[in-house]
Amino acid sequence: MSGFLMKVKRFIAEHNLFRPSSKVLIGFSGGADSTALCYCLHTIKDELGIELEAAHVNYNLRGEESQNDCLYVEDFCQKIGLHLTVKEAIIDRKANLEAYLRAIRYRFFYETVEIRNLDYIALGHNKNDVAETVLMNLFRGSGLTGLKGITSLSGFVRRPLLCCSRAEVEEYLLGEGIDDWREDRTNYENIYTRNRIRNELIPYIQEQINPKVIETIYHNASIINRIDIFLSKEAKRLIGKMKVIKSRYSIEINLPSLMQFDEAVVYYVLITLIREITSRDYYLTGNSFQAIIDLYSAEGSKEIIITSGLIARKEYDKLTFIAPKESSFNISKKSYEDNYKVRIEPDIIEKFLQIGDVEISYRICDYTTIKNPDYDKAVAIFDYRKIVLPIYVGYRVPGMLFSPLGMKGTKKVKKYFIDEKISKFERDRIPIISDSEKVLWIVGHRLDSRAKVNQDTTQALVLKVIKDNRKIRKDKRARYNVT
Repeated sequence: MSGFLMKVKRFIAEHNLFRPSSKVLIGFSGGADSTALCYCLHTIKDELGIELEAAHVNYNLRGEESQNDCLYVEDFCQKIGLHLTVKEAIIDRKANLEAYLRAIRYRFFYETVEIRNLDYIALGHNKNDVAETVLMNLFRGSGLTGLKGITSLSGFVRRPLLCCSRAEVEEYLLGEGIDDWREDRTNYENIYTRNRIRNELIPYIQEQINPKVIETIYHNASIINRIDIFLSKEAKRLIGKMKVIKSRYSIEINLPSLMQFDEAVVYYVLITLIREITSRDYYLTGNSFQAIIDLYSAEGSKEIIITSGLIARKEYDKLTFIAPKESSFNISKKSYEDNYKVRIEPDIIEKFLQIGDVEISYRICDYTTIKNPDYDKAVAIFDYRKIVLPIYVGYRVPGMLFSPLGMKGTKKVKKYFIDEKISKFERDRIPIISDSEKVLWIVGHRLDSRAKVNQDTTQALVLKVIKDNRKIRKDKRARYNVT
């Protein structure tokens, strides 16, 4: 067994890259790295106890060259007996092309893993790729998380050649009599940042500063990766002790519980939480992190856009992060007449209405059948006789008044929101139910006293929030029984 194979095999074992009997999909472009990965894993697959397949994306960007890449991959896989899945892609954009192609490639790999019932994706990144990525992230200001470069494990992606340099990869192929791997000529066009780093910056550093710069960066990245893993674990432990409200697209953090930590810890806490709503390997630049820190002392409510549409918002003692899909929510302020009217009949059985992200059930029933009404913010019960039909469902309008249950007199809805410290960014998302004369319920918050039930109530209108996607949670069961 060659020294290259022994090195890769040892790296796979040390990092527990593959379980025995696992099925591995190799991303195969036809270049030197992926060709070496294919041939290397094929040679030691029986010792590792794994099964292999390959996948190739033909972007059709280089005409005949792209077709020849695909033919090379097909021929190579046929020779060594690998099942191959090919995706033909038509690219219709030029902006941010590198990231776009990467997204297509990874999505195809993930889909193939699922369709073919495989366990891992193996990619041919090497030490040079680590060095290039570290330098790119350094110049972008990615912070510590970006300086770990590319890691050997990421989800179910595995990188067995990360212990080898590009020179070692090519030397291995030549030693095996393989010299016809494909070269993508665009790799030598210095129009992309990575290409300029690969073709100009690193050779300059090797010649003028440090001939072993690839090894130096790789080993430093490995140390930073271990630090990153430790700090990420510590952040998760601390998050468990903090006041955090999570939804699908937003994270709400209690500021006092966050400000007790050193800024280095805060950085990792924020990254860990943000990744839960962005679902990617997100990192904060130094400028973005400082902008968030500056929010701490901002007077009143304030929000900033961090990057890629991610919003950071400070209000009262809360710091909220909102992913792009959620932050795009918008409501036009209209009157109740312009929202919609709910037709309610005395013999109604349980029905449902939807307003924004909130779903509410409603019904009329004999009040005496409601046993042990234990009021909940998700439940509203009214005396049906005190309601002036029709019912309207909408959002607040300027000057709206209501008589909060348990308080004397009337109050502006806006003033209620302020007193309750409800975010000004959330106020237009809170549904309000009224009849033709008055507010009945600020949904999830407070009932109006003018339609409250008492000992003389015979018929009741019962409303219940059964789903609220503003804060993802299991449907909350109201604490009452209707027989």
